[in-house]
Amino acid sequence: TDNIWTYHLDSETVIDAECILHATKHIETSSEPIALGLNVFPNKFFQSNRISAFMESIRAAGNYDIDIQIKENKIYYLYGSNLLIRADIEDKVGWDFDTLAEDSAFGQRAFYSSNYKVGTFGAVAYEQPALSIGQSIKQRERWFYGSVQNLPLMPPKLRFRQLIRLISWLLGAPSGIVTIWALFVYQNIPRMLVPVFLFNAACIIFFYVFGLHQNIKPLML
Repeated sequence: TDNIWTYHLDSETVIDAECILHATKHIETSSEPIALGLNVFPNKFFQSNRISAFMESIRAAGNYDIDIQIKENKIYYLYGSNLLIRADIEDKVGWDFDTLAEDSAFGQRAFYSSNYKVGTFGAVAYEQPALSIGQSIKQRERWFYGSVQNLPLMPPKLRFRQLIRLISWLLGAPSGIVTIWALFVYQNIPRMLVPVFLFNAACIIFFYVFGLHQNIKPLML
């Protein structure tokens, strides 16, 4: 029915009373049957591998990427935790799809095929980063291949854009390593391209520092 909702959380997710209040307010006052909260990753931050924990910085920044997608009427991916769904909508759309990224598949089916509205509800959930580099790599492999599997769910005009996003995301790690290496090794870069490389490096640093701050801020309260 339209007054029963499902609050999706990962097994290690921690929420507080504020999350419940935000969820309740959304249910009572908003028209969107699907809504996403914000996810940050402070749980076991210092117990996990330092590189793995730092890699979650971009995921915290990704909260705002999703918000921009929603405002632009696009769904490239969804986080499957801190996700509020009206139960009748989830029953109609389904959840157990033949894909490695079933959360994104649900969002894309609901949004593109069934025209259900997607919104945000302001709750901040505390998530746990992968505890090792191996777990981080397996996690990202699943997201990448799942997103490729979900390409047919998107409108044709957005599939190419999504493919470019996936290729850019896939090349992010090696390009970051090369960028750091280039700081210590002389590079014969054409002068006209220097501003481009500097701008790219500044963007990468900003998003990771911003995301890192979001992840560790709850630990400093």
